[in-house]
Parts: sequence; structure tokens; C-alpha cells
Amino acid sequence: MLSTAVPRRHRAAAGFTLIELAVGLAIMGLLVAVTVPSAIEWVKNLQVRSATESLRAGLERARLDALKNNRAVSFWLISDDAAVPGSGCAVSNIGRHWVISVKDPAGKCNETVASADPLLVARSEAVSGSAQVKVAAVDADDKDASRVIFNTLGQVVNADAINRITIKPASGTARELQIRVESGGAIRSCDPKVSSSDPRACP
Repeated sequence: MLSTAVPRRHRAAAGFTLIELAVGLAIMGLLVAVTVPSAIEWVKNLQVRSATESLRAGLERARLDALKNNRAVSFWLISDDAAVPGSGCAVSNIGRHWVISVKDPAGKCNETVASADPLLVARSEAVSGSAQVKVAAVDADDKDASRVIFNTLGQVVNADAINRITIKPASGTARELQIRVESGGAIRSCDPKVSSSDPRACP
């Protein structure tokens, strides 16, 4: 009786050859070289955007409190190494954090909200990556400025008020943003690098 068994074929061993592995690593290296710089720029842009939104929210909250409670309210930029302004706070035009109060909050940022002195309304919270951005505020004459006082109508009343805040990355070429505060109280963020026809452009 003849055997009907089909002869077995030897299967190639699974795995990569050394050449395939080298080519794969070269391709991965190229992809990393191309994508990592873009990812770093994206993160820096996100940090600038987060810091800008925090500052803008603080300005708008200060103006709203002045309107709501019928009193003059100040927004102050605070220089503090802590993630949230504390007792060591110092008023500064390059501060990344902010405090809203009725009186000068210097050295009193950790007082309870609504305490008699400095009558704190609110203070900034920790913002991711805020240490990686630079902030600079100037008045209408391009002189250093650290505060804005809003009156009961929501208008800016101090002569040395913040007119423009520039927020940019501490290093690299990621975009910068600005916050503009008009004398009538209008607050807007803008991009100084886009064309004037772009709705994001600074006035």
C-alpha cells in the first residue's frame, strides 16, 4: 500500500534579519528627528496659550467684580516662585501670577479672600507650564506696568494701568500672544505676528 502523506515543507524561522532591523531603526530615527521638534513647539505654544487664558480670565474677573459689587477693584501681576501666589508675593510687571484685590496685595497674597486687608477677591491658581513662559506688561507709554484698576463702570481709571501684556516662551521660537486692555475696559487676546486681515491680529 502506497503512502499518501504529503511531504512537509520547512517554514522559515520567524524574526528579522540584521539588515531589516537596521533599516527599521533608521526609519524610526528619521521619524523621531522630524516629529520631536514639532512636538516641542506644540507644547510651548500650549503653555503660552494656557498662561494667556489665565491672565485674561483674571482681568475679566476683576472687571466683573467691579461692576457687580459697585466698587473699584484692582488686578495685579505678582512675581512669586510658588505655583499659587503666597505670602512672599511681590507686585511686578513680569509676574506670571495674578491677584485681584481692593487694596495693594504686596506681601499679603495668602490672606483669606475678603479679609479686611488687602480685601482679596481672587488669586490665580497653578497653570501647567507657566514657569516656561515670560510675561511682560507695559502701559500705554510702553513703561513697565503691574496693575489695572477698574471703576464701578468697568472702565480703567489709573494712569499707569496695564495696556498690553506680552506672553512668550522662555526659550525657542514658539509664537507669542498679547492681551490688550482698553481704557473703556474691553479685554482681548491677540497674535501680533499674524496679518492685519486675520481676526486674531492685534489692533
